[in-house]
Amino acid sequence: MRNYPGRLALLIATAAPYAFAMANAVVFVSKFLQTDRGWQPWQVTVLTIGAGTLAILGNVAAGALSDRFGRRAVLSVTVALSTASFALFYLWAEGGWLALFWTIAIFTYLATDIMIAALGAELFPTSHRTVASSLRLFAWLASGAVALLVEAELFERIGSHGAAIPWLLITAPLALIPIWFLPEPAKKSLDEIAAERAVDAK
Repeated sequence: MRNYPGRLALLIATAAPYAFAMANAVVFVSKFLQTDRGWQPWQVTVLTIGAGTLAILGNVAAGALSDRFGRRAVLSVTVALSTASFALFYLWAEGGWLALFWTIAIFTYLATDIMIAALGAELFPTSHRTVASSLRLFAWLASGAVALLVEAELFERIGSHGAAIPWLLITAPLALIPIWFLPEPAKKSLDEIAAERAVDAK
């Protein structure tokens, strides 16, 4: 916090609103499909295994694309796509569209998750890296926990997860602002991005 206060604040400002927006969107997929769209449990299982397996490739794709085009550019695309896809999934999609938008949403969500986690390591020197990553994870989990409480209140008033969750997705674009104030780690060595700094003795 003394040597990299700006980077730490920007990292948390990226992670927190995105985690707040996505916590319920990811958690309630199965319940939503069964209660709001009438899917059978086996159909949800097929979707989860089939499309979910494909979506895991988002982690690999995120690394390859962000190495080529830059972390900030790829993060901006994945944040926007995951937000739009989850919004369409909960507000509009039916039938095959549900599978399509869920696959896109979870693919880009996993890509965003892995890149934000990577920033926690890339933007800080070895002496700070573990603490910075831990603070980023704490902010992510705390924001998600708060989002679950907020969604519960919205659900009580609206009566539907499908109608309540899109309101929380509104916060996701806030993550796009601090991204562009962070250093670009792509194609740079860790020493170039975050050289060690001596801590002033006090």
